[in-house]
Amino acid sequence: MADSPKLANCKYENFVVNSSQQKKTGAKGRVDLFLDKFYSEDKFLTEVGLVSVYYCIITSGKEIYEFDAAFKKEKSLFKALWMSTYDAKGKKVRGVKLNFGVGIKGVVKESKIELTKFKKTNDIFGGSGAAPKVNQGIVFEQQFYEDAIKVLMGKATRSRFQPFIVEFNDMIQKKMKLAISNIEATGSKNQDSKFSGVLDEGSKNKSRPLKISSDGGLIVSAGGETTLDMGSTLTDITFQYGPQKKPVYLSLKFGPTLTFFNSGVGGRNGPTLFTREEVESYMITTKGGKAFLKMFGIDSAEYMRKFCESFVNYPRSEAIQNHEVDISSTNYDKKAIEELLKSGMGYGYYMIHNTSGNTIDSYEMSKKYMTDASTITGDVKVFFGRMNGKGKGVNITCESKHYNFIFNVRNKQGGLFPTHVMCDYKKKQTPDERGERGNA
Repeated sequence: MADSPKLANCKYENFVVNSSQQKKTGAKGRVDLFLDKFYSEDKFLTEVGLVSVYYCIITSGKEIYEFDAAFKKEKSLFKALWMSTYDAKGKKVRGVKLNFGVGIKGVVKESKIELTKFKKTNDIFGGSGAAPKVNQGIVFEQQFYEDAIKVLMGKATRSRFQPFIVEFNDMIQKKMKLAISNIEATGSKNQDSKFSGVLDEGSKNKSRPLKISSDGGLIVSAGGETTLDMGSTLTDITFQYGPQKKPVYLSLKFGPTLTFFNSGVGGRNGPTLFTREEVESYMITTKGGKAFLKMFGIDSAEYMRKFCESFVNYPRSEAIQNHEVDISSTNYDKKAIEELLKSGMGYGYYMIHNTSGNTIDSYEMSKKYMTDASTITGDVKVFFGRMNGKGKGVNITCESKHYNFIFNVRNKQGGLFPTHVMCDYKKKQTPDERGERGNA
């Protein structure tokens, strides 16, 4: 995913009480929510993992105050002192620190962390602040991560994605004959290696540029490397099992039209396929561009011209003449397309697809599934000028046992000439054509 769904860290100013707003809504302030959680001896998600919080030390100048989670009668005093650490403008008083003693009994030794190491979870932000307005794929990933944490805390309900996570975790534990480990330490450079279990890794996905293979075809690389074992590259959330923290990689997808790869064509991060100059001249000469056209059987002078016309003569009132072309299996390079598809989907992970509402379609992307899913059946169909022949771009469709694919050469930046090649897919349904200005 393009953006990370990771929960942001707390800031001191996040906990300033807006008294007038609280009186209007009757809602608790964030300090109240935090202290409710603290005195219930519940676990908090922090940079060093999902931890118990045993005490808090407030330091203000030479004054030091300590509050223990076991002494609930001090809650009012704790709140009063906490709020006194802000000035009239809601800014933290210089020199003030809130340090918390955290750990997991019998597992990790106690350590101290500041308030700014805590994560903005909904239970201390009152359902706001933890999830900024982002696209639905990012929201799904964040919600799935939050629900996984609740499951591992033993607080699973029948809401949202928790029933699926419980069932999925049970299946994996039986398969691996190992129990899931503890919660991961997210983001800490000095995290204790024992804090592990659920990793939010959406922002760590490696880039996947195209690459010219040893036999002259095109493949999708994993951060520049050639491999089909892509679990660690494609993972959005990783579950870990047993004392060795064996990983189970989950690739999260949302919505009806999904993408196996989305790679640039201008040579910035991978081989050059198409340039404005060559498209305008109706002559593709780059090694990568010729390999792409040959793969789909459209490298003849006639088809190359139609390909370039799909971008140059836009907008157009009439469809490109004979814009829809069936390419028989004797003319396209079946092996090359299959190698590109294999490298795009890879194996070694579980596909977790949020199809609608809280419904999830999940399956293991094993070597066998990858092979079946990438084996082309039938002809390839090319649409110059997109599906109606009047658009800006080229669509190429084909299918396998499991999927229908659309390869889409298009401009993603509002311009005229191609910037990316993408592979969209659906399970035996034709993916909806992307809008010409839409982004992946």
